[in-house]
Amino acid sequence: MLSEVQPVASVRFSPDFRHSPVQRLVFVRFEGVPLFWRLDLDVRTEAADDVPAPAADDEWSRPAGALAS
Repeated sequence: MLSEVQPVASVRFSPDFRHSPVQRLVFVRFEGVPLFWRLDLDVRTEAADDVPAPAADDEWSRPAGALAS
């Protein structure tokens, strides 16, 4: 579905919501657009709260996180 907008270069899921049954945070980079333009897609059910569980230190890629910030 996302590739209908623009070809997708990469997709990452936030480890903060990795174990949540009701919420996911997805980061999408598209091909042919500047590196720092990305889609942050928050997918949740009605039961989702706004409090993420903290990710462990080894769950985030430091280089990818640095580029995403």
